[in-house]
Amino acid sequence: MTPIRTILADDEQPSRERLGLALAGYPGIQIIAEAANGVQALELIRSLRPQLVFLDIQMPLMTGFEVLRQLKTRPSVIFITAYDEYALRAFEIHALDYLLKPFSRERLYDALNHALENLGRHADGEINIKVDRLVEDHVRRDPYISRLSMKQGRAYRVLPVRQVDFFKAEDGLVFWVEGNDRHLVDETLGDLEARLDPASFMRVHRNALVNMAAISRVVALGRGRLAAEFPSGQQVDIGRSHLNAFRQAMSLHRSSLKIHRSHD
Repeated sequence: MTPIRTILADDEQPSRERLGLALAGYPGIQIIAEAANGVQALELIRSLRPQLVFLDIQMPLMTGFEVLRQLKTRPSVIFITAYDEYALRAFEIHALDYLLKPFSRERLYDALNHALENLGRHADGEINIKVDRLVEDHVRRDPYISRLSMKQGRAYRVLPVRQVDFFKAEDGLVFWVEGNDRHLVDETLGDLEARLDPASFMRVHRNALVNMAAISRVVALGRGRLAAEFPSGQQVDIGRSHLNAFRQAMSLHRSSLKIHRSHD
C-alpha cells in the first residue's frame, strides 16, 4: 500500500506532537510536513500537494477556513478545533470529519478510517463539494477577506488588506502596491473586487482597484480627468466611466478630501 502523504497543521506544538505519535501507530500514514500557522499550511499544501491534511481551524495569520478559501485544488481534510459552536455546527451540517480537542486515539482513528475510505473509493469529488459548501457558508458569514497571501520567492507572505494603497494590473499581472513596494498577487482584479469590502475598495479603472482610505488627495489633470494620489506620491488615473461613482465615494469617505489642480 502506498503511504498517504499527510500534513499536520496546528499552531500548538504539543498538539502536533501528540497527533504525530498517535498517527505513528496507524499503518499507511506518512507525515511529510508540519505547519505552525495558516501561512505555512497554505505554502506547504501548495508546494507538497499532500493527499490528507489535519487542519486546525483556529490558527494565527490565517485560519483554517481562510487557508481553504485560498486553495484552488484541495486535499482531503480532517478538521481540528477547540470548542467553537459555529465550526461544530458547520461540520455536522456538511457531514465533514473533524476532531474536537482534546480527542481520544479512538476518535482520531474513526475520523481517519472515514477519510481513508473516501480516498479509497475516490470520493474526493463529493468531499470537495461538501468543503466548498462549508467555505461558502464561511464566506456568507464573513464575506470579505481581511488578509491576502502572495508569493515571495519560495515562500508566501500574508498582509492585511488595509495596508495596501492600490492594486494595479500590468501586462497580465496584478500587483499589490503599498508605498513604493510592489508584490505580485495571484489574483485577477475581478476576483479581488469580489472578495474585498466595497465600502473600502473601489474599481476606478479597468486596470486599478484602490483603497479609498489610503488616498491622500485627488488631483485634477485637466479636461475633466482625475487621479487619486497616495502618500508615496504615486497616482492612479480614474477612468472616465468610473468618474461619477468615484466622486460620490469620495464625498462618503471624507468630506475633507478636496480636488487639487495639477501643476504639471
